[in-house]
Amino acid sequence: MAKPPKPMTPASSSTQRTTTDTPRVNVDNVDNVSNIHPGLHLQARVPDASGPSSQRTAQPDGSPRQPSVEVSDMLPRQPLHASVTEPETSARPASPVFIAAHLATRLTPATDSAQGIRRDGRERIYVDMREGTAMVHQHPDGRFQLTSASELIPSGFLVERIRDTYLWQKRPAIATRRPHVDESDAEAGSGKRSRLDNEDHPADSSPTTEQSSPLPHQPLNLSLDLWRNWGEPTKPAGGQSIEIDGLHYPIVSQIVRSNTPVVCIKNPRFSPERFEAFEQMLNDDLTLQPRWAARGPDNHWTVVEHHLPFEKPLTQYVTDTFECLSEASARAVAKTMFFQSRGAEVINGEGLQALGQTLRHWRDRSIPAPRHLADPLLLLPVQPVISDGTFGGRIVLPVTSEPHLQRLDFDPQKTGQAWQDYTSAPGSAGLQRLFHSVLLKSGYTVNPPDPTLLENALVFNREGHDTLFILKLPPLSSGFISRYTKPGSELISSASLMKLDDAGKQRLNTMLAQNKINYLVGGIQQPTPDRPTLFILREG
Repeated sequence: MAKPPKPMTPASSSTQRTTTDTPRVNVDNVDNVSNIHPGLHLQARVPDASGPSSQRTAQPDGSPRQPSVEVSDMLPRQPLHASVTEPETSARPASPVFIAAHLATRLTPATDSAQGIRRDGRERIYVDMREGTAMVHQHPDGRFQLTSASELIPSGFLVERIRDTYLWQKRPAIATRRPHVDESDAEAGSGKRSRLDNEDHPADSSPTTEQSSPLPHQPLNLSLDLWRNWGEPTKPAGGQSIEIDGLHYPIVSQIVRSNTPVVCIKNPRFSPERFEAFEQMLNDDLTLQPRWAARGPDNHWTVVEHHLPFEKPLTQYVTDTFECLSEASARAVAKTMFFQSRGAEVINGEGLQALGQTLRHWRDRSIPAPRHLADPLLLLPVQPVISDGTFGGRIVLPVTSEPHLQRLDFDPQKTGQAWQDYTSAPGSAGLQRLFHSVLLKSGYTVNPPDPTLLENALVFNREGHDTLFILKLPPLSSGFISRYTKPGSELISSASLMKLDDAGKQRLNTMLAQNKINYLVGGIQQPTPDRPTLFILREG
């Protein structure tokens, strides 16, 4: 199986934010914080005033302290701030943080190790428990302890392998222990083992404490509450921050005004700057990502606790929405979206909000997305037409390994029966049917093929968008496409105009005047002998 790429250390940047590259985000009040989240509806919950943290919110005269936003120009990396405990000294070990199922499939199989140890691309080790797969740390004395990628010192409980299986379970935390976890149950004594397991539960209860219960154990996901450890009692010397319950939380750089509804607090261990580091973080440890903080009507900030802003890598969002895209194109689209959300390689708070809003739009169309991010086809640059002495010139095909997004490639093997139908009956009509199927699978509304349109063109759009796409499928020469027709010429031909009523002609003229028609060319290319690809470029 393929190993995930090695993480890259995010580089710090002092790039200044200008008003011209700020995408407009549709967030008008605290209730609209769900608009920027690609997952379920979010509710911004006010922290419980009866909790311990509320003791920090009072002024000396007893009145509540108002939250504030601290803004400066510098964004220094914050020092690590976390409370840790040594193994076996904590009375309340943390419950395991199980990794997502789609990430567990990327680990080495448990059967590759006699003890059921699984590994990722960075040689970190994991074990399978009945409740899920969790990361573990092996101590020099051979003990295994649950941990996560978000902590430097393991804080989970000790685990051991269940004899004759590849599954692991919690190890009784007692002073006297069996010397080896694989020791036979007969030697340990089944009655003694049962008694010791019962002694392992503390008398008091806590949401993070293991309790004896007749019901099957349900794992606790502690990642949503980790943001509470990100605050500091004093505001940062530089950078921007907000105050919640008397603690100061650094935020991802953005323009903050008195009516700014949403900001992103950031983990002191990770600053979301460049795509590679951000994508690696979403792949390795979702708990490191920034969290939405919403300003309430009373000017208090609250953190959205019930859902993470991003539930999977950005490339996975693209792949899930546009299922026929090749892996390389899906990653190129994700990377370009990351750049274009702000207009720079280093992202900021507004860019993260624009990304979240776009992914939510892809999922359910319930809210609009920033127009320049709404569709991968709009991210494509216009390819230049090179004059070659012919009537229209030609477009040189960009290579598939181009570092920046120049083309969209679709994997024929992901098109299902459509590719088999084409290979059994190739030709211009078959190619038109193949792209018709690919566009439908990608979520577009496609007009029936019209024989009066030049170069087997297809006309399509996406629900909720005010953009019309016209895809031509001309013959492909060696490494280039000859252009014999001008973009849009088929729309103003007499044959096409005769099919439109007066209202249709008015809509067409309006879209032409507002530059809301995008012209594309596509076809089939064979970059390698055994790997054909369907491609789309943008022209004119």
